[in-house]
Parts: sequence; structure tokens; C-alpha cells
Amino acid sequence: MNALILAAGLGTRLRPYTEKLPKPLFPIAGTTLLDTAVSRLAAAGCQKIVINTHHLADQIHAHIDAHDYPVPIAVSHEPEILGTGGAVQKASQLLGSKPFWVVNSDITHDIPLAAVYAYHLQHPHPATLVLVNDPDFNTVWLDVNENIRHFRRQSVTDTRKGRWLTFTGIQLVDPRILEYIPSRGFYSIIDAYRSLIQSGFEIRGYFVKKANWLDVGTPDRFQQAVRRKIASTLLKQNKGTKNQKISVKALAGDGSDRRWSRLSMDGDSVILCEHGITIGAGTQEIDAFSAIGTHLTNRGISVPTLLHHDRFSGQVYLEDLGDTHLQDVAAKTSDPATLTTLYAGIFRRLFQLATDGANGFDPAWAYQTPYYDKDVILEKECRYFLEAFVNDWCGQNEKWAAYVPEFEAIADVIETHAIQGLLHRDMQSRNIMMKAPAEPYFIDFQDARLGPVQYDLASLLIDPYVVLSHAFRSELTHMASAFYVSKLRCDPKSFNRAFVACALSRNLQILGAFAYLTLQKGKTAFARYIPKALEQLQSSLAQYTIEIGDDLLPRLRALAARLKRHLPESFKPV
Repeated sequence: MNALILAAGLGTRLRPYTEKLPKPLFPIAGTTLLDTAVSRLAAAGCQKIVINTHHLADQIHAHIDAHDYPVPIAVSHEPEILGTGGAVQKASQLLGSKPFWVVNSDITHDIPLAAVYAYHLQHPHPATLVLVNDPDFNTVWLDVNENIRHFRRQSVTDTRKGRWLTFTGIQLVDPRILEYIPSRGFYSIIDAYRSLIQSGFEIRGYFVKKANWLDVGTPDRFQQAVRRKIASTLLKQNKGTKNQKISVKALAGDGSDRRWSRLSMDGDSVILCEHGITIGAGTQEIDAFSAIGTHLTNRGISVPTLLHHDRFSGQVYLEDLGDTHLQDVAAKTSDPATLTTLYAGIFRRLFQLATDGANGFDPAWAYQTPYYDKDVILEKECRYFLEAFVNDWCGQNEKWAAYVPEFEAIADVIETHAIQGLLHRDMQSRNIMMKAPAEPYFIDFQDARLGPVQYDLASLLIDPYVVLSHAFRSELTHMASAFYVSKLRCDPKSFNRAFVACALSRNLQILGAFAYLTLQKGKTAFARYIPKALEQLQSSLAQYTIEIGDDLLPRLRALAARLKRHLPESFKPV
């Protein structure tokens, strides 16, 4: 038998990704859809495979030329796209005089093709279409005699005489069907089947009750196919089972657009982080996540183990650390001594991240910028605060130029007194998982880059997600600073100057982020923390004044003092 793989389509449902790569070359866990289709057909006994091409045909041709397939491959190129029926007609001379397969290239499945072929040879009808039950696509009516009657949802008077099913895009066709397809031009093979049925012919349906079939023509369904493939390998290894279902539970994300979920089976689980389909060169977010996560694990830093990553789909699989964040533990712990011990352990691990993590860190791994420098401080923290929070959230019309001298002064203090290491860049209680009461782990490290060790420490200690008294925060700050200074053997005054400047810059970034995520991303849960962050801004400015000197930031101090009046009533502290 021979086969035609339909690979000419535009892939409109997968745009914009298919503008750069044709859909048949999308890889599922490292193997393209096209190669998987060829392998399955060859395993079923195909002796020759024809592949039709149109959209980004040069890429498909080059891919075919670069591979040594187990069966001969012929190409039927379509300068103008012809549809399924037109593709069959054009390739007919290559397909021979016996029944042949016509298979879509944008599906994954485990359907027993050899069994379907044997079934087709047992009946005299011109076509056999493989069907499954998928509620999203059930538009084919199969009667009780295994004959297809309709190809579109319509009224059926007696549902006991059949059922609606899904056409899988897998079909066996006799050459006589060519008589019902125009000799040239665009034509759908479904129209040929309708004509055959109206002429009195029977079109058979082969219903596969349990099939891991999936149309992967949309981003979500493509991601589902990759997830199914990779998770099956991760969770079913050493389990001795093949068909146990993997459960998927969506997890609440935070500020980014990535999707998080827990995949579970038989008591085991992994965490999946989905960055989205990634096409093209250059460091992307998933590249940073994978490279930095691997590096930190190799350096013995407390981060979840990276189990697998798939760059094209943007999927990263991680060790499951549970659901408890530092924010949760701190909210339930009323004993100051217990909290002090908890934070002391985190300070030790944070210091290891800053120092051991910097050893061997390649700046090329960084996704946004390789270093936390003056440009980052001014653009990503100070300007972010002024535009997203002050002007957009509070409804002001403050000009950037008026504040540049003060913002530059903050950046200069950081650059002058910084002790270089590796910073996480978003060190707060929601990014610290507590695997056990005394086992903190750092997550969401993809924005890590080289910069001042004081930054992450300051970020953690001004964290608006944790409710701590001013006095207790001060105690923790003194304890942490003393620990870092003793370990680094540095000048405490210089260390603290960079610390308070980092705390102030981070505070500005937090307010900008909360406003942006609420207003632009619709993530309104962040708004509840704005009053606390604004209150903390007053403390950060006060500490900056104590450590650096009086009246150095008059405009910023005056702005912060009046901004509280512009908060919406619903977001003011009760």
C-alpha cells in the first residue's frame, strides 16, 4: 500500500507561529509531526509515501532531503493549494492502483493502522474513514451498520440508529474515488464522499473506541499533545502501566503570562510551567529558565529540580515542592522566635544563591539583561514606578525629567556600594516554597542576572505579601545585614548604603508592577497589596535618608507623601 500525507496547509489556526515554520515540522517532544506520520505509516506496511506541499514548501523539502526514511518519499508540490480532494487527484499517478492512505499531518494518535487496512480490504466500498469520539469535533454521523451518512451536524430523527463521531483525518481510499474529484483545482474530499453517498455508494466508518487521538492544529491542542507525550514518560517510568490517566490541575500563576499546572498519576506528580511556543534564535524566557535552573541545581542551590524542558513548546517540568509558600507560613506563625529562625535559614540559603550561584554563571543565559545596572534601575524600576503607578494608577501627570536627578542618585549609590553576586531579581515570599518547615526553595529564577547581593536581601525584607511589624522587620534587617557583612568581610556602612538604595529602587518597581498588572493585565489581586507597598515606600525613603543623608530626594519624598491621598477608597488600608 501507498500513502499521501497532507502537508500543504497554511496552518491558520496556529498563526503567528506557522508564519515562520510549517505545521508539519512542529516537533512533539523532539520529533516532527511529519516524521511521526511517516514512521506510523511505514510501520503499518506502506511501501511508498507521497507528501504534498505548498505553504513554506522549501522548509519541508529541505527537511525531507535531510532525513533517511525507511520507505521512499515522493513530493507532490502544489503552487496553488488544492484542498484534500485536489491533492489526491494531483498525486494520483504516484499513489498507484491499489487502496491508499490519506492522512493529515497535524494529528497525533495510536490508532492501529494495520487493523484498519485489513478492515478496508474486507468490504467492497470506496473509502474507510477512521472515527473517534471527541466532543469538540463530533460532526460525522455513523449509523449502526458502520456507514457514514452525514458530514455536518444536523437534525437526526432517531439517535438510536447511530451516533455523532469525529473524523480523525485518517482514511483509506480506492482509486475509483478519483472519478468524483475534478481533474484540477481546489476541491474537498468530503464533497467527493457526499457525491458518492448521494449516488448510492456506502462510505464506511472505522470507529476506534479508545484512541489517544488529538488534532494539534491550535496552540492549546498542540501544547496538550506535547504535555501528554512528555508527562507520560516522566510519570509512567518505573510504574509498569501504560494506560493510566494523568490528571491535570491548573495552578494559580502570579505576575507573568506563563501557565502552571500539576500533573499527577498514581501518587506521583510534577509541576509544569508553560512559556508558550518558542520559535527563533536568541535567548528566550524558557532558555533562561532552563539554563539558570540547571546551573543553580548543579551549584547546590535550593531550587526545584528541572526534570525536562522542551524549547519549542515552551514547556518545563519541575520537581513538585507542594503548595506552601513562605507567605502562607508567615501568615500562620505568630511566634517571633519561630519566624526569626525561619528567616535566618532563608538568609543563609539566599547568601548561597548570591555567592555560589554567581560562580560559573554565564551572563549569556540571562533573558532580559545580563546585569542589574544603572539602565535597569532607571528604566525598569524608576520609570516603571512613575509611569505605571504614579501617572496611570494615581492619575497624576508627573514628568520624567523632573525626577531624573534623584533617580540617578539612587542608581549611583547602588553602583558605588554594590557587592557583586547573583541576584534572583524577584525575591519575595511567593517565590519561596517551603518543602518542609525548615526547607525553603527558591522558584521563578528565570530573571536572575549578575548584580548587587544587597538587592535580593532588600527585596525579601520589604516584601508586601508578608505582614510584619515595623519593629520586627527592623530586627530581621539588622540580623541579615550583620550576617552578610560577616560572611563577606566588607565595610558595614558601605554594605548598608547599597542595601537601603536597593530597597528603595525595588519598592518603586513593586508599585509599578502592581499597578501595571492590575490595570493592563487585569490581575486585580495585586491591587490589595498596593497600600502596604506604598506604606513601605515611606519606610524605604526614611531608611535611605538615615544611611545616605538628609534632603537628597526632596521631590520623591514629597511625591510619596501625597500619593496616599490618591489611592482609590477600596484599596486604602482599613
